[in-house]
Amino acid sequence: MRVTAALAFEGVSKTFLTGGLSVRALQSVDISIQVGKVTGLIGPDGAGKTTLMKLAMGQIQPDSGTLRVCGLSHPTGLKGIRNRIGYVPEEPPFLPNRRVEEIARFAGPFFDHWDSS
Repeated sequence: MRVTAALAFEGVSKTFLTGGLSVRALQSVDISIQVGKVTGLIGPDGAGKTTLMKLAMGQIQPDSGTLRVCGLSHPTGLKGIRNRIGYVPEEPPFLPNRRVEEIARFAGPFFDHWDSS
């Protein structure tokens, strides 16, 4: 099977509870980013850019809809997804007092092809 979409969202919605209020970050998003294309997500704060990327990386789950990354579906293909793409978050999730070697030793087991050299 030839994968044509690097990232495909179909009817994806995500809502967060914040201070007792329901805040819709994404509503029925349909997007397809083709393999080999450079794409930027541009929009004001709160537009859903970070939510979209966290969903793609499997850090959060959608309320509804389906998504595929490199032809792999969530959540069954999550490890394969992480092996195929890289993601740099806005705020690093690591503690500031950790050395790079410690972070690499921690992160390596999450990836099939980790190069610790």
